[in-house]
Amino acid sequence: MKCQIILFCFICLIGTVKAQYKIDLMDEKVIAKAENEEPWGHFQFPTLSISDDEFYVSWSMNEDNISNLGKGKTVRMMSSNEGKSWKPITWDKSKEGVLLPNGCRIKLYTKPSVKLLDSIKEKSIGELKNSYSRRKVRFYYDKDLPPKYQGAYLARNCNGKFQPYKVNIKDPDFIRYEQDGILPFVWWGNIIYDENSQILYAAMSPSYYIEDGTVKPSGVIIYESSDFGISWSKKGVIKYFVDPKKDKVKQAYSISDGFMEPSFLILKDGTFVCVVRSTNGFGNRPLYFTKSIDKGATWSKPKVIAKSGVMPKLVQLENGVIVLSTGRPGIQLYYSSDGGDSWSDKYIVLDDDKGTCGYTGLKSVSNNRFMLVYSDFTRKNSNNLDRKAIVSKTFSLIKEY
Repeated sequence: MKCQIILFCFICLIGTVKAQYKIDLMDEKVIAKAENEEPWGHFQFPTLSISDDEFYVSWSMNEDNISNLGKGKTVRMMSSNEGKSWKPITWDKSKEGVLLPNGCRIKLYTKPSVKLLDSIKEKSIGELKNSYSRRKVRFYYDKDLPPKYQGAYLARNCNGKFQPYKVNIKDPDFIRYEQDGILPFVWWGNIIYDENSQILYAAMSPSYYIEDGTVKPSGVIIYESSDFGISWSKKGVIKYFVDPKKDKVKQAYSISDGFMEPSFLILKDGTFVCVVRSTNGFGNRPLYFTKSIDKGATWSKPKVIAKSGVMPKLVQLENGVIVLSTGRPGIQLYYSSDGGDSWSDKYIVLDDDKGTCGYTGLKSVSNNRFMLVYSDFTRKNSNNLDRKAIVSKTFSLIKEY
């Protein structure tokens, strides 16, 4: 009898062991490489998208500053064989964005920044400092600005061509920011169409909010739209949070940056998950993870899942595992097989001492494979000198125990 009990307990323990996975590199390609030295902002910030089984990579060839938001040059390449080879293309912009049931597509759009009149600065509702410039950032209720300065924008394509449009944001506390007299029209994040509820959801940042009568560092605001993106209502807020044990930064609450660059995903079971950047001008800081089981209305307390990282990207593979890519320093991958409750140790794609902007693109390829794109500043040119490059790698995630 005693042996039976021991055997039963042993079987129970086996049943609670979580499956482990192995990340294997399957293919690598240098998509493009600079022959000469390039300034910051060029050969950087790659993105990855899929349309009609074709993979598209784009990257910036612009200076990285607030005045260039919504402007500048982007280079694009395409692969029709899952990244085995790439070729330059003239991108058909009609394929971009989120496809809606009515046949239209919508996508993020950044209207060029404008210079704010000095007389308007009197309407400021608060100030914080930017961690990179150490300069003041002023905040305004959008409703208090003159009409030509108001609003957030998306672009919509219902007839073969994208047209920018001003969205109707149903949020009386919608806050805008200005630095050095420049007012950007940044409404940036992830937009997802939920087929189950037939509602569009968006996780947007920078998203400043009022709490206790003061403007708080940026969080992430969740919006929903039931009219295919014409109007958006505030659903919930992922408020800025600092883990005092794992994120010991002295200037945590005296700066404007807060949470940035959200990566938002709706899992197959309907759970909303989000990973956000907190790295700022004072140095590398953690990635935080949070989830919602009520479609974005409330969120779990953000928890640290990586010591550092910028522009996190999430994808859920066919086997249900979530893969996360990020960088700076280096480039890393992580995975979670339990919906984000726990995460693997980092898989190193690019060592921390290698130059990179840290931004990545991440997409599922097929079955349990995925593709990653990133910048690598240490690829050799014809004179054996380190130069910037855009690299793609395809991985498989193999189950082990």
